[in-house]
Amino acid sequence: MANKKISELDPVISLEDTDLVPVVTDLDTTPKSKKITWENLKSLLAALKVSTVQQYCVEWGTELAVADGVGYIIIPAECNGMNLISARADVITAGTTNASTFDIYNVTDSHSMLSSAISIASGATSGTGTVDTDHDDVATGDIIRIDCDGISTTPPKGLIVTLSFRLWIS
Repeated sequence: MANKKISELDPVISLEDTDLVPVVTDLDTTPKSKKITWENLKSLLAALKVSTVQQYCVEWGTELAVADGVGYIIIPAECNGMNLISARADVITAGTTNASTFDIYNVTDSHSMLSSAISIASGATSGTGTVDTDHDDVATGDIIRIDCDGISTTPPKGLIVTLSFRLWIS
């Protein structure tokens, strides 16, 4: 490849993960030319934008019961195009004997966003679920429903659900 300024290189429309992107470092001292793969650059960029949304679903002193729609979240514009990366539920008073389980359901897209429900073990006050990466994307205005699918024999009290979203670059 002949010596060319970056501004003289041919433009590209899309990149493959193995493509190299030029990087110039140490601009204030002695500039150095380096490189990064598009795959690594995507990972760095994706890690920069994370948004967290919480929903207070059930009063702290109130026992949980099995029900769809114990809480709802409307996806804000700041989360448009993001993917769900984690789902957590917290109760103020632990339930006992058997786990309590919760689902995150995208009403707009008609599917669960979890491949494994959020589970809070007997005697515990928090738990996480496993995100279904085939159904993790959200758009502005999507309606997300929080469902209480199963309750400990002695029900827990209070419920807050925390969802974290990250912008994914493909």
